[in-house]
Amino acid sequence: MTLTTPRKRLAPEPLTKDTFVLRTSLGAPVAAASDRVVASVAWGDGMLPIAAQPDVPRNLTVNLADANDSITGGWLTITGLTPQGLLVTEACTVAQAKAGFVGAVIFAHITSILISETAGTVDSLNDLVTVGVGNVVGLPSPIDAKVAVKHIYLGGVRISSPVVTHGAHSSGVDASGSAYNGTKELAVFYAPGF
Repeated sequence: MTLTTPRKRLAPEPLTKDTFVLRTSLGAPVAAASDRVVASVAWGDGMLPIAAQPDVPRNLTVNLADANDSITGGWLTITGLTPQGLLVTEACTVAQAKAGFVGAVIFAHITSILISETAGTVDSLNDLVTVGVGNVVGLPSPIDAKVAVKHIYLGGVRISSPVVTHGAHSSGVDASGSAYNGTKELAVFYAPGF
């Protein structure tokens, strides 16, 4: 069996009777943006305004600017849907947000972002949080091992050493080293698992 793309022919992929490979388009991801989802608002208990949804299913990032370390505790919890439509949550602590949290869960849609249990003193003019999109673009169905991904193309060019993540809610690929720009299609050949 030979798999092809519009621009390049792939070498035959040996398959067993129990294996099949899907070719799927993951859209045309934009470059990672630290403030795409929540654009710089004061840290404080309650729901945060969602400025925009992820352009394609992908992981999220959280950054908290607190120059004087006046916030000593608290949580930020993101709730939403996976590419399969399953409800998921991912949370980070204040310390993780200050360090620049990079999430593992793939979100196709965000339903809420909640800050809770804040401790310390909040300066509403300077203690600002952003939520953005990361570089891992989610697969339509989970994989149980990195070897399930056979080939990745971005803008018709084969990516030789992409980062592949796996797991029930974190299966995806990171081909950002070849410059996501919102116009290059990301295509993946993979064997779904789970």
